[in-house]
Amino acid sequence: MVQNERLSTRDWLGAVVAGGLLMQATVSWTSHSAAVTDGVVGIVADFAHLLGAALWIGGLVVLAMVVPTLLHRVSDDVAQLAAQLIRRFTVLATAGVTISVATGLTIAAWHVPTVNSLSATRYGSALSVKVALVLVAIGLGGFNRFILHRRLRTPKHRHEDRSIVRAMFVPLPTPGFHSTSSACEVVQTFVRAVRIELVILVVVVLLSGVITSIPTAANAIDQDESTNEIVYESVTNNVTATLRVVPGQVGPNVFDIQLTQDGERVSADEPVTILLQQSEQDTSLPQMELNRTGHGMYSTVGMIPRNGTWELRVNTWINGTYVSDHHTINVSSTNSSTDQMDHTQHQQQPTGSDFTRFLRFGALGVAIAGTVAVGYETMGTIARRRDD
Repeated sequence: MVQNERLSTRDWLGAVVAGGLLMQATVSWTSHSAAVTDGVVGIVADFAHLLGAALWIGGLVVLAMVVPTLLHRVSDDVAQLAAQLIRRFTVLATAGVTISVATGLTIAAWHVPTVNSLSATRYGSALSVKVALVLVAIGLGGFNRFILHRRLRTPKHRHEDRSIVRAMFVPLPTPGFHSTSSACEVVQTFVRAVRIELVILVVVVLLSGVITSIPTAANAIDQDESTNEIVYESVTNNVTATLRVVPGQVGPNVFDIQLTQDGERVSADEPVTILLQQSEQDTSLPQMELNRTGHGMYSTVGMIPRNGTWELRVNTWINGTYVSDHHTINVSSTNSSTDQMDHTQHQQQPTGSDFTRFLRFGALGVAIAGTVAVGYETMGTIARRRDD
């Protein structure tokens, strides 16, 4: 009976992991990165970014739930066990942070072309706040690993510089333990640090949701520099769909749709999707799902890879009625020659501005340093296990 319960628990956890990975793949498929550079590369980068964040945040959730149970025991074993948890979690957290930060810098290099765009666009401002919060969370993780871990492993350090810990985290009474125990005091501080770090990262996740619903900095700059746009209006089953494509050229474009019925805006029952196809080139782009930006208003960012005639189809359900609009749009590049445009894009893609090169080198540096750190922490954990 016990074995069956263990198997059911294992199956349940497997289903949760599979569902989480499927959800991440779905989000990555419709992300900004899927519409920039090569579609597969963008989707893989975004998926890895989400996976790294999941490892980091998921580990924190487990620590926030498990470690407090240790506070009901007052002995040195509590300190040793907490130290082991910190050390083992560090391996997982370092791997998650490395993957998330390295891919995040790579993605930022696609969407943020200049330093000025960090403050000149909504996307850049939101991304700057997100980066600042992530740095604070990383700092808390470093505090746990290099300060609290040392104090838990070495008894003589538990009484040193306690004022620093008290200054950073106000002690809270915990049922079932005596506050006079220096080991438990450090464990308490560790729990608070984990919870604060978790709250910060939850805010980061919410902010990421906001970032995915607004045009990227690169696309916002393109809109400001271009007045060209494509606008279509069609009526299907008494529903008027107004489609706006900006800048209406080869490259990233904003697709805006407004739905009205009898002169008033109406919301769709199901997600509004756009499918782009080019019959002459036998090309079909991944279906794009638009984000709801207001009552009856939807928007997303998508890539049009080449010029020519494109068939655009808008699909949704409104008041139980299926609405499907077909449009034919003519897309041209800003250069006089398509070959010149393609050649320029291929040359600029790997280089870009000094800022984007800095981001790419930063991503490489984080990947290398993170890999070394994961190896170091893994070897340290193995060595500690042998000593214990």
